Amino acid sequence: MITNADSAANDDCMVAVFGPLRLVKATPFITKGDDRIETYRMLGFDPHAIWVWVNHSDPVFRRNRGQLLDSFPILVPIFSHHLLKEALWVRDIEISIDRGNPLIETVARVAHVRPASVKFLAHQHPSDVGFEWMTSAMAVLRAVNILPECARPKSANEWTQMRAFWDLADQDGTTYGDLYLGPRMMPVFIRDYVFSQLCRNGYSKRAAARLNEMTGGNKNVIFNARDYFDFVSGWANCFSMREKYSFTVPKLSTSFLMRYSLSELIRQSEKWHVEIVKHVSENVERAEPNEKSPLSSWPPLLQDSLEANGLRAISLVCDNDLIVEGARLSHCVGMYANSCVAGTSHIISIRDEAGISLSTAEIVLEMSEQRYWQAKVIQHRGMMDEVPSPACTAMLEQVVEKIDSPAMQAWLIDIQATHTQRSAEISKLLAAAEDESMVIKDIIMQAVLPDYDEAIEWLCRERKARDLE
Repeated sequence: MITNADSAANDDCMVAVFGPLRLVKATPFITKGDDRIETYRMLGFDPHAIWVWVNHSDPVFRRNRGQLLDSFPILVPIFSHHLLKEALWVRDIEISIDRGNPLIETVARVAHVRPASVKFLAHQHPSDVGFEWMTSAMAVLRAVNILPECARPKSANEWTQMRAFWDLADQDGTTYGDLYLGPRMMPVFIRDYVFSQLCRNGYSKRAAARLNEMTGGNKNVIFNARDYFDFVSGWANCFSMREKYSFTVPKLSTSFLMRYSLSELIRQSEKWHVEIVKHVSENVERAEPNEKSPLSSWPPLLQDSLEANGLRAISLVCDNDLIVEGARLSHCVGMYANSCVAGTSHIISIRDEAGISLSTAEIVLEMSEQRYWQAKVIQHRGMMDEVPSPACTAMLEQVVEKIDSPAMQAWLIDIQATHTQRSAEISKLLAAAEDESMVIKDIIMQAVLPDYDEAIEWLCRERKARDLE
């Protein structure tokens, strides 16, 4: 057994033979002035955080991480980014890098994409890809995986355009690869289809002109189509005998929508918005709040109205509120009652001092990493789905700030508890009301679809085929 005295004696012998012992500082793999680090700084990343991550104290880790600067440069910043570095999928990839495991295969496995898509990204320069894509690493992996090789970006400008298409396709819900189908978001497969069609159209000036013509100069009509797709999902899936399908198989509604070109889907969406407003307007006069039914009301997100700069923000708390708001602003918020009663959406109306509606916002509550509820704005629309005024936007920012304040947490917890307590009752009532709802949906779809009879035949045929699987 070696004692402390023996250890001290051994140290003295080593000093006598080799001279005084010194701690040798590990040589950094890269310097802070390295051109590669400078590139990240120019893009908006913290160069010191990247430098610290690369220059790990373990020499093997340091070598492997340093090699990543050349072998997969757009991936490097996520390991030091304050919001991304603790994500489980980021840690999974980091461990593989440190161990020297095959990187392409690891990233493909973690992101559920093809290895060829990962290889394509490994050869991209950070200056071309840009900050927004690089801080959404899982999103860019999915985006590239969706596209055929001919539709992938080849320059910084095309990468920027591709990001704009990604946002138009309402892809934000899958940024971190968790296939989260948030409220009022396009089903994931139709989002992929819309994004793919936008990119296949190309990134040239001629392609931009075609897109401008397709959308009537308002690209937001593509983003607004998500409400139509959500509506079609409820209409088309009633033809299916099954309630659930595997995530790897597109649902019936998605297969149905993919029968049409992007330009035709935009036309259908625009027609649908007109029909919805017409339907709401026809029913607004006879709409009365029914306080006896849980389907007619829900807790307000804002307990009291919020006033500032001549504007007032209030929560809409019943189906009548939604119908009136939709009629006032000629948009489809009147169809959001089911989402509100289930607690998956909360609607805020921004009004002037006279009580005239100026804009409407949809907000969802999300649990933060710090385990408190916070607001996320899903959409904010003015008259006829136009972009709200800067004053309304500023007012909504104050609403979000108030909701996110610590003083609101107790109320937000109560709201969520209320929805949880009555969820079973709500589900039964929604199921009972589905038959009446389907009649209305079918009347609207007859006016929207150019091939209604053929569409019904297709749906019935697909339903039978899937029931036999």
